[in-house]
Amino acid sequence: MFISELGELALARKVRDFFNIDDSRVIVPIGDDAAVINAGADKLVVTTDLMAEGVHFDYAYVTFYQVAFK
Repeated sequence: MFISELGELALARKVRDFFNIDDSRVIVPIGDDAAVINAGADKLVVTTDLMAEGVHFDYAYVTFYQVAFK
């Protein structure tokens, strides 16, 4: 099965289930966009994202600056 057939949300669920972190400091576990971790007196939001040329943008229509800004 290809990731494109699985879909982004199903892939995120599989990654979350694989790591299955049982830690009381994790307030919101990994999801589609971010996780929230209790970092003592503060809360820490952890996120990452991927943009692929030809999937999320096309340089025929946008500039490098516009992609970087997004």
